[in-house]
Amino acid sequence: DRCRRSALMAPAAGGGEGGGEAGTGEPTPTPLPPALLEAAWERRGEVGGCAAEGLGQAFDVAARGFTLCARVRREPGEVAGGRILQKGEPPAGWFFEAPSADGACIAFAAGPRHSPPEEQQEPAEPAEGEEAPPPKGEHDVGKTRLDDGQWHHVAVVYSAGRIRAFLDGRLDGEVAMDVAAAPAAALTLGPAPSEGGSSPAPPGSLKDVSAFAEALAEAQVEGLASGSRNLPAGIRLALTPQGVVQFWQARAKAKEDESQLVASCELLQESLDLGKNPAREFQDEVVCSFFVDLLVHAQTICLTPRKAAVFAAIMQEIFAAMRRRSATQVRVGEPKNVSECFLEYKRLLLAHTFASAGENPGQLGVFSLPEVRQLTDFVSGTLFQHFVLYQSVLVC
Repeated sequence: DRCRRSALMAPAAGGGEGGGEAGTGEPTPTPLPPALLEAAWERRGEVGGCAAEGLGQAFDVAARGFTLCARVRREPGEVAGGRILQKGEPPAGWFFEAPSADGACIAFAAGPRHSPPEEQQEPAEPAEGEEAPPPKGEHDVGKTRLDDGQWHHVAVVYSAGRIRAFLDGRLDGEVAMDVAAAPAAALTLGPAPSEGGSSPAPPGSLKDVSAFAEALAEAQVEGLASGSRNLPAGIRLALTPQGVVQFWQARAKAKEDESQLVASCELLQESLDLGKNPAREFQDEVVCSFFVDLLVHAQTICLTPRKAAVFAAIMQEIFAAMRRRSATQVRVGEPKNVSECFLEYKRLLLAHTFASAGENPGQLGVFSLPEVRQLTDFVSGTLFQHFVLYQSVLVC
C-alpha cells in the first residue's frame, strides 16, 4: 500500500518530484502530472467503514473535465454517510458521495448550481392516492435510490460546465455546476466518521474507486460499469484488475504462509488458461513464471491493478505471436523472429497510451510515456533478452 500510494501522489504545483531516496533501495514511483488526478488512478479492494484515508494534497480535478467512479452497496433503510472522495469544502472544494444521506442517490457538491427555470420550480404536489416522491438531498445529481442491498457502479462525469451522474453505466441525472480545484486541501478517500448525524458507512460498502483526468464518453462509463474486458487493438483482458489485487494479496501473505505462493500461481494459471494440458506442463510453468515476475515488477514500480492487467494482456498476446509463423519473405514458414515480436509489442503498448487515446476519441488511455519506458526496460531485460530460449520452449 505504501508503494502504491506513493505512486499516486503527484508533486503539488511548485513541489519536487516524488520517489524513493537515492541509495535506500525504496522503489521510485513513476512521476505523475501535478495538480490533478492521474488519468487512470484507482484504489481496488474495499475501503474500511470507519477509517477515511488521507491521500495528500497533490490530487485535484481538472477544469477541462474529469470522471470519478466507484462501486457502492447499501442495505435498505440503512442510514449512513456515503462519501467516496472529498477535497476541501464546497464551494471552495468538492465532494463525491453515493448514496447521499438524504436521497440515497448519487451526489456531487462543488460550486453554485445553474439550474434552468424549469428545474428551479418546486415539485408539484402528488395527486390524491399517489405516493409522494422520496426526498431529494441538497447535493443529489442522480434520481435513483441505491439502498437496495446490491452492488452498484456509480460515476460522475464533468465537462462543459455540467456534472452528469451515471448509475450502472446509464445516465441518471445531470446539473450545471461550477467546479473549482482546491490545491491546498487534502484529498480524502472513504466515508467520514459522521455526516449529518449519521453513522459511517459499514465495512464492505465501498470499493473500486477510480478517477480519470478526462470526461469519459457514455460508452466508456458503461464499459467500466459492466467490467468489459475488451481493449483497444483487438485484445481482451484475461487477468482482471481484481485478479491482480488477489495475486498481490496472496504474495503479501506468503511471507507468513508459504501456501499462498502456490495459491498465487494457481490464480495466474486459471486466469491465463495454463496448466490444463499435461503434455505442455513444462511450457506452461515457464510462461507462468514470467507472469509472476511481471506482476511483482508491476507492483514494484507502483502500477495500478488495471494497468498491470492490461500489460499482462499485451504480453499474453506476444507469447501467442511467438508461436505464429513469420510473414516475412526471409523467414516464411518459421516462427516470428525477435524483431517481428518486438514490433508487435511496441504497436500494442503504444495503442494503450494516453497519447494514443487523445488521438482516438472514445478510447481509454492506460499508460503514461514514463511507464512505457519502465515496462519496455523490463521486457527487454527478460523476454527479449532471452527470446530464442523462450521461443524454443514454447514451440517445442
